Amino acid sequence: MSLRAFSRALPRAGVAPASRRCLIQTRLASSDSHHDHHDSHAEQEVYPAEGFSLAFWRRTIVIVGAAAAFYQFAPSSESTAEKINALTEALTLSPERTKKISDQHLLLAKQQADSRILTDGATMPVMRRLRNPG
Repeated sequence: MSLRAFSRALPRAGVAPASRRCLIQTRLASSDSHHDHHDSHAEQEVYPAEGFSLAFWRRTIVIVGAAAAFYQFAPSSESTAEKINALTEALTLSPERTKKISDQHLLLAKQQADSRILTDGATMPVMRRLRNPG
């Protein structure tokens, strides 16, 4: 008896014999057991009763009511305009202060431009001179 024939006669680890293999290896894709529940989805779905008590309509009514109350009790446009004018006057600078800030900025910009001209015109000396050649 050859070694190959002898190895076929031994049981393999993890592999079922041919008599049980057909019971273990069933393909559900080709069986009819999973086709039963396809038609039952539509019958099991329950929809809520339609009406104006849904969350969408409830929120819409609350928002419309809040907008109407705000419009009714909101301050008038004249008092709002007065508050805006007072805020604008408080945040605006006086012309004297604005002129002082502009003049100071002009002086600083001129100093920066003068220092840039001085450093941009600098060149390396033509001849290198040694301090102590000896």
